[in-house]
Amino acid sequence: MATVAVSLVRTVVDELERRGIDAADALARSEIDPAMLDDATARVPLPSYDRLQRHALLRSSDPAFGLAMGEHASLSCFSVLGHMAAQARSIGEAIELGLRYYRVVADIAAAPTLVAFGDDVFFHYEYLRSDDEELDRLRSEFGLVRLLSIARLLLGEEAEPTETWFEHEAPSYAGAYARVFRGTERFGRDRTGFVVPLGLLARTQRHHDAALLDAMRARADRVLERLGGDTIGARVRRVLVEQRGRVRPEMEAVARHLGTSPRTLRRRLADEGVAFQRLVDEAMRETACTLLKDPSRSIQQAAFDLGFSDSTSFHRAFKRWTGVTPSVYRRDHV
Repeated sequence: MATVAVSLVRTVVDELERRGIDAADALARSEIDPAMLDDATARVPLPSYDRLQRHALLRSSDPAFGLAMGEHASLSCFSVLGHMAAQARSIGEAIELGLRYYRVVADIAAAPTLVAFGDDVFFHYEYLRSDDEELDRLRSEFGLVRLLSIARLLLGEEAEPTETWFEHEAPSYAGAYARVFRGTERFGRDRTGFVVPLGLLARTQRHHDAALLDAMRARADRVLERLGGDTIGARVRRVLVEQRGRVRPEMEAVARHLGTSPRTLRRRLADEGVAFQRLVDEAMRETACTLLKDPSRSIQQAAFDLGFSDSTSFHRAFKRWTGVTPSVYRRDHV
């Protein structure tokens, strides 16, 4: 069964209590043991988390509960990942961490992705989906408020999106969005996320602590180990990364390596809502970043090792994956 980190439950409880609402009843109705709140490693079944958020909306009588929850939440709301992002060297590295470790927060949600276009890049945030439009709106609001808060923590007021996209139509309380998103909010879009200037991703923060980041990364790795039971998407991505050069990035080759048929693999990925090409792009991105961190390897050699016939094609692809050029990425990470 899909689960979420107990930190997300704590965030709902904290917002209820901030409003003077007793959260005990909400926890009981959601079949969540209050003792779990004291265990940072606890996981909560997704159906219980759904019920808790529905009850929070009902008890608060506030359709903007997600916005408020995002404004008042701490870094810990995203479990250890929030603290890791705050210690990243740049927004780009924070997104890298999100790609690798988002399962620490929710083991069914897809990791964020980047799509570059022109002088901007779109940060696509795929929140936990439900069959309840109100919950979807709450989660998209909460997620984008917290992500923007982390970005502002890293870079100050410079970390402003060009546009902030929401899939839902403007709600009755749309005016409240301006307090957080400062007029960048756009409704009725086909995706949820931020449009940001390309150069923002590479801008470094002053308070990065490499040792602290490494310690938290080790903790996040242990969480992933305890979770076990990889999704099929995670297994495909791992094959693409670890078997690079031995397994072609094609559905048939990966299915054969996993001991299944292309048809079954395609169906299982569809059940998880994951596109095979997206996994290929994520694996290529991860491998490219690893290669570029090796100062003994030229950018041209990295391009060839990834299967590109020339460095120009690699340059375009890498910028599409990360929002920055290979040379800029190497400068900031070597």
